[in-house]
Amino acid sequence: MNKKPLTRFTDFLYEELRDPDFALEFLNAVLADGDFDAFLLGLKDVILASRAKAA
Repeated sequence: MNKKPLTRFTDFLYEELRDPDFALEFLNAVLADGDFDAFLLGLKDVILASRAKAA
């Protein structure tokens, strides 16, 4: 039986966040939730994803 290797969630998330349209929708959704701390964490993820792309 061939099993697909698992992808770490952060790897998957960062790959998705490299798409500017997805990143915008992601941040809008987090901001709409009204939790500013969660927005800051989401913004951090977007920044880290863009840095991972450049590396």
